[in-house]
Amino acid sequence: MNWSAVLVSVLLGVLLFLGVFFLSNTSPAEARSYPIVRSCKGLTVKQVGKSWVTMKKSNGARVNYTGVAENSNGWWRVVGGVVDFKYTGIAENDYGWWRIENGKVDFNADGVFQNFHGWWKVQDGKVDFGYNGFADNENGTWMIRNGKVDFNYGGLYMTEDGVWHYIENGKVLSNYEGIIANNHGAWYVKNGTVQFGFTGTYHGYAIQNGKVAGKAA
Repeated sequence: MNWSAVLVSVLLGVLLFLGVFFLSNTSPAEARSYPIVRSCKGLTVKQVGKSWVTMKKSNGARVNYTGVAENSNGWWRVVGGVVDFKYTGIAENDYGWWRIENGKVDFNADGVFQNFHGWWKVQDGKVDFGYNGFADNENGTWMIRNGKVDFNYGGLYMTEDGVWHYIENGKVLSNYEGIIANNHGAWYVKNGTVQFGFTGTYHGYAIQNGKVAGKAA
């Protein structure tokens, strides 16, 4: 057996493997070397080796883009021109802010989700900056103002159905019972809502149709 030939063959195989490996994976340094673009318009996401990267649709040129870009398979979270499949959160592009799950926009997402700017009301995968009212997530029901949870809000808030809810630090306290005052008076709250149908006494207060009428006799 010609051991020299075997050794040469093995070395060539190793070099070939290393060449394929490095060519098929986009390093952060390589990604930063491409022209920086700020807009997703005119971009697409394509596979290069083992990486999915942003390119111009017009000429296929690689670009360094951070945001949300699309292809025929969906919309993707991109950082430095490379899709980040590990990302879960909210990211933006020219068309809005989007809920991302494992690197991909979840157009079915509906609820309250977080990014480093706060907690946001999401509908059909997109942050709804025009939303005002209540919205839910796994942590409870929240007061939303202009699409964002208002953690500073506290007190009574009336929904469109005429129900007054008690809110503390932006969260609806559905188990609360007690007396809460606003600029219309003091009110008896049970299960988190003003009990307009209640007339009687509570903890030394006389209640008339949910409103404190004075001290109980």
